[in-house]
Amino acid sequence: MLRSAAPLGFLPGAPGEPPVVLSGDVAGLDAVSGLGGVYRTQSWLALLPVSRLSSWNLTSVERRLQRAQASLLQSSSQFALNAPFSALDAAQAEAGAAPGRMLLVSTAALAALAMFVILAAHGVRRDQRAELERLRAAGARNGQSLVFVLGEAAWMCASGLAAGAGCAIAVATVLASSAGVPVGGLLGHSLLTPTAAQALLGGWLCATLGVSIVLLSSSPRLADLVATAALAALAFGLARGGSAHNRLASLMAPLACVLAGVLVFRSTAAVLRGAEWLSRRGPPLLQLAIVNLARAPAAPALAIAFIAVSIGLGGFMLAYRATLLRGAADQAAQQVPLDAIVAPAADFTTPLQLARLSRWRSLVDGHMFEVRRTYASYVDDGVTVTVPALGVPAGAFAQLHGWRASDGSASLHRLAAQLELAGPPWRPGPQLPKPARRLSLRLSSSSFAAVVSADLRAPDGTVTQLALGVAQVRAHTVRTQLPPGPWELEALEIDEATGLQITNGHQNGENPGAATQSSSAVRLGPLLAAGPSGRRLALIRLGAWRGVGAATVTARAGPRVPVRFSATGMPGILRPLQPSDMHRLPVLVDPGTAAAAARDGTIALSIDGLPVGAQVAGVVTRFPTVAAGSAGLVVADQAQLASALDAQLPGQGRADELWIETRRPGRLRAAEPRTAGEVECDLPRRRAAQAPIRSDRSRGAGHPDRGHPGVSAAGDTWSADGLHRERARPSG
Repeated sequence: MLRSAAPLGFLPGAPGEPPVVLSGDVAGLDAVSGLGGVYRTQSWLALLPVSRLSSWNLTSVERRLQRAQASLLQSSSQFALNAPFSALDAAQAEAGAAPGRMLLVSTAALAALAMFVILAAHGVRRDQRAELERLRAAGARNGQSLVFVLGEAAWMCASGLAAGAGCAIAVATVLASSAGVPVGGLLGHSLLTPTAAQALLGGWLCATLGVSIVLLSSSPRLADLVATAALAALAFGLARGGSAHNRLASLMAPLACVLAGVLVFRSTAAVLRGAEWLSRRGPPLLQLAIVNLARAPAAPALAIAFIAVSIGLGGFMLAYRATLLRGAADQAAQQVPLDAIVAPAADFTTPLQLARLSRWRSLVDGHMFEVRRTYASYVDDGVTVTVPALGVPAGAFAQLHGWRASDGSASLHRLAAQLELAGPPWRPGPQLPKPARRLSLRLSSSSFAAVVSADLRAPDGTVTQLALGVAQVRAHTVRTQLPPGPWELEALEIDEATGLQITNGHQNGENPGAATQSSSAVRLGPLLAAGPSGRRLALIRLGAWRGVGAATVTARAGPRVPVRFSATGMPGILRPLQPSDMHRLPVLVDPGTAAAAARDGTIALSIDGLPVGAQVAGVVTRFPTVAAGSAGLVVADQAQLASALDAQLPGQGRADELWIETRRPGRLRAAEPRTAGEVECDLPRRRAAQAPIRSDRSRGAGHPDRGHPGVSAAGDTWSADGLHRERARPSG
């Protein structure tokens, strides 16, 4: 017995859902005679052991899967192999970026190690020179003395490198065991490889040569030459410009360390002499200590230089770590500017269609903002440019994460203030009386039949389209039952009859000439709201209403209104005057879109195929959730954008995303569904984006009214393209 609320992604008993039959005997199910005529598909599933995947075998695993896919395709065209190739490619890219990050850190560590080797070699320099004096007294030649120094240096360096390699292997073994990584595979692809052996041999030769030079050299000029070479290389690298793809950039840190170490070493003697002069009036013990350091400053200078370089490298590592964390936080904030985003599912079901806004608010202990995501088009030098468009509440700007002052032409608070207009963004239409149960409208059309509907807005903002009737040549009155509940009459909509739409579409599709043009004089009014008994409760005067879209008001006449309706394929909207009729929509745009605007900052946009007059209020170089490769961007206040779109097509401005800032992310995470349901929504988190290797994003969705909200599917899929209208048509 299946105890899941949604077994295998099906909702038993849901309207339109077929029954679910589960069997463990595939052959027996195929042998059932009653299912012989039923279309079926068969799939074989195999789990990819993710725990066995490592950076060194990702390529081989992907190639093996590709060979299996090609072999299956060649053997039979009726079968196909699907594998997570995109996930494997993403893992390879992540693994390939790790060595680049470690190169900069490792080269800086090598500079500190070289300073330590020089310091250690200087410590045995006095004893080594005494041995050389004894050899020369015994008759040894220069070549023999050189061989002695090289041999002793090689022995010391070999012992140190061997001990270090052993410690590295032991530490790597312990860390791999604690992390669950195969020890043999890790060592076989890192420390126990020919490349590692060559690096160890090269380090041994360099260390031997360095120790020998320190032991044999008696002039500090060699350090000056090294500093000069480091300065020249550093200047050359800075002149070329360091970047992540320039290998010379990884040498900047060690070159700077070498230069700083030599400068500290050379300046320490002068500092010690100055300290000796200042300490003459100080305590005798302090004076004696400083005098001893100043008389033989070489060893103290090396120690001081090593400590200075080590502290500098430590600060550099902390700064580099902070840079990486800031970069990861910025990338996460670019994907998810708040704590979570609830986005439409693959079937374009929006969160507000899934559940009421009050239900979503009950799941969030914090702030929640309704966001509209779509596309906007404008004409630039005769070319139509399409860019992403966002409607974000101005109050959400203060909550955005990862915003920098250089991202916009003004501060974030000022940009948000520039998007808002004085006064309410929407002027409500006539409120129908609560006892009203019937709408009646007298209508007529001079040329062709036109379908007239009423757009009713509920208190939660949803728009319901209620069919009133068909306008014919002869004037008549139509009556329609009104659904219960408080309603605001937002607009009247005039559409072509279905037959006319099909005929025009067929003619325009086959005719190479211009599209067919036809219009009709439609008269509407009066519009009456009546109670259950038929008693008139309200008279709605249409004479002051405005026509947009395919409808144009030709005269003003009290409760009646004559309209010129053009059969263009678009609906004609008759509605009250709205603020968007008098003010342009303030928008934030990218520099390219701003350049396409007029001198006064005005620009004609087409949003969801609807004309919207806009005014550039500010320029931004980026905006969260908008891809960096986009042709541009347009951002408006959600309330203002919804008003402008609803004025052109009621219901078009309805939000299709929810941006959430919560004080209790644990509660939001606990509300995620654990089974697949009837709709999917994306709920990515900034924390998941900051830790791409370990993601807690789950696949599936549910229904908030059933105890859990819809959450993420893998990847972010936006479904705001085209003319999408959130309507509900009541039956009857």
